[in-house]
Amino acid sequence: MNPSLVSIIVATKNEQKNIKRCLSSCQKQAYKKMEIIVVDNFSEDKTVEIAKKFTRKIFLKGPERSAQRNLGAQKAKGEFLLFVDADMQLTKNLIMDCLSYKSGVVSIPEKIPHLAFWSKCRDFEKSLYANDNLISAPRFFKKNLFVKLKGYNKNLYAAEDWDLSQRLKKLDITPAHCQSFLIHHEGPLSLPELMKKKFYYGRNLKHYVKKYPKNSLSYILRPTFFKNYKKIILHPFLSMGMFTLKTLEYISAASGFIWGYLR
Repeated sequence: MNPSLVSIIVATKNEQKNIKRCLSSCQKQAYKKMEIIVVDNFSEDKTVEIAKKFTRKIFLKGPERSAQRNLGAQKAKGEFLLFVDADMQLTKNLIMDCLSYKSGVVSIPEKIPHLAFWSKCRDFEKSLYANDNLISAPRFFKKNLFVKLKGYNKNLYAAEDWDLSQRLKKLDITPAHCQSFLIHHEGPLSLPELMKKKFYYGRNLKHYVKKYPKNSLSYILRPTFFKNYKKIILHPFLSMGMFTLKTLEYISAASGFIWGYLR
């Protein structure tokens, strides 16, 4: 049996500092039968110029990542789709690991380099989401399943991955959770930049809340924190930092939500 072609889809916008590392990690996969597709949102830096050194399959699309990913899926020739962000680095056996699951849809854990205290807190938070289908949305799909789901909701640029998870749930499909992981290079976390980003996403959340009013509260309360209370107790400083970050995120997102709702 011939091995399946996997299409790696990377949505970009002004990612010149990250894109080389991301695409290089794609090329270094242990699994070699894959194609790289970059869908750029009209970058004003050297993102596209750098991407051309790794793939010829570069397309332009806006206004947000949902539309970019959907275009990438349309252009993909692979039987499987892997969606990654430009600031992510794939570990060597990631694709091979994803292909080992029969479900055809896989969630991938993330690890964040410990550049400073806030980065350590973010990495600690990510570790709590392992095997959590509520928060950890899938990134790896059989293409025919992704097409059946009609892709990402192009009207969402916040919670678009959770929206896709809800539609998977309606089909009674539970994502697998692979052991390999993505290294998410968020960089040294800047609290003002974090709050600005969450405010931006919060402006779009009204669409998700309107569609899934009952589920929205679960994402805020995050039951995984209660399930992992022992781990949280054992790491008091990281936990305090994590909850400080979450509080700032919630305040910023709520402010953005109110701003977007009033408009």
